[in-house]
Amino acid sequence: MKSLIIISYFLLLTINISIFGQTKALITPTSDSKTGTEAKSDHSETKALKYEEGDVTIDLKIESERLIKLSDKKLKVLNPILLNRKKEATILELQKQFLLAKTAFSKGEYKDSRRLSKEGLDNIETESVNLSKQYEEKYNSYSNELNEKIAQLKNQSETYPISNPNLIAYLNKRIQESGFHFRKAEFLNKSGQNLDSIKFYQLSILELLNGIQKANIEIQTSSREKKENDDNHVKILKIDYLPIEARKDYDDSRNLNHEVQEQKRTKERERIQSLKGSKQSTSVESKESKESEEKTQPKDSN
Repeated sequence: MKSLIIISYFLLLTINISIFGQTKALITPTSDSKTGTEAKSDHSETKALKYEEGDVTIDLKIESERLIKLSDKKLKVLNPILLNRKKEATILELQKQFLLAKTAFSKGEYKDSRRLSKEGLDNIETESVNLSKQYEEKYNSYSNELNEKIAQLKNQSETYPISNPNLIAYLNKRIQESGFHFRKAEFLNKSGQNLDSIKFYQLSILELLNGIQKANIEIQTSSREKKENDDNHVKILKIDYLPIEARKDYDDSRNLNHEVQEQKRTKERERIQSLKGSKQSTSVESKESKESEEKTQPKDSN
């Protein structure tokens, strides 16, 4: 959240300079009988977009407004994902292009606004394609890991019975559900809806991580693990049964900022440890007080 505020503040400082420099070079008012005032710019000199000219045209004002709304919607989905990957510079560039399109629209320069929005959407699509590939790789990795955990639990149960007899069925269900979301993501991806596919990639990974977390809890708190390492099973939060990299993907899959979530977890761990410390201190004091009272009690003469 703090990173987004900094980015927004930086945008406010830089966008006016950027707009002045770019729009001065790009925009020269001219008349447009169909849509109002348009701009003759470098964008105008490039190849015309579909329906900008010819027998069949569109209302550029309506179309540019639609693209601005679409860009805003896509950026809201993309920004937290990029922020979790420390790509603040990419967020800044995409936001700047979006604001330039909005500024052109507010001036009635609908052709330039449309073209700026189209360029911005193309850049969003490029980022979405790259992210889709990353999510697919993570899905494959976590799917293999969970299958290995299931095999480990099955072998372990021969010596140490699983505390929850329904655990294996639960883990298999997580694999089944994750596969359903993954196939949906693949379908959208192949249809060119790369950003929309990300939501389903995230859901597929979240299912797998929930399964891995449950499996780790069982494995690390089993009698065998306790025997091998008495401290290995001691975790403060359930999320701690996932390694740090998996926790990042867990937060990302829920579209949450990982750094913010870790800060909350750190405070919660400290709070729980403080409570445990207070209880232990109270218990020791109570025991010492009881022993002291017993020593001061007069012995029975009988």
